[in-house]
Amino acid sequence: MRTTEPGTLLEALERAARFPDAGLRLLDRREQAEWLGWSAVLEEAQKVAEGLHTLGIRKGDCVALVYPTEKDFFFAFFGALMAGAVPV
Repeated sequence: MRTTEPGTLLEALERAARFPDAGLRLLDRREQAEWLGWSAVLEEAQKVAEGLHTLGIRKGDCVALVYPTEKDFFFAFFGALMAGAVPV
């Protein structure tokens, strides 16, 4: 059976979220590892997207992401995409 490749980053995230062992391993400044599953990224990104819509962010709006490289960045990045915004 042939599977189709995801066409967007959001489709790739939704596909990856179906696999509980798939995710990211982030290192903090002290090089302590934290596991972040794609399903958690998807769930938190949906909350961010809802919050952006509540704030009036609409398709095509730019959203500045000012984060260190940590889990909240990934939530905000994918959340902005889900909201139809452009993460910058």
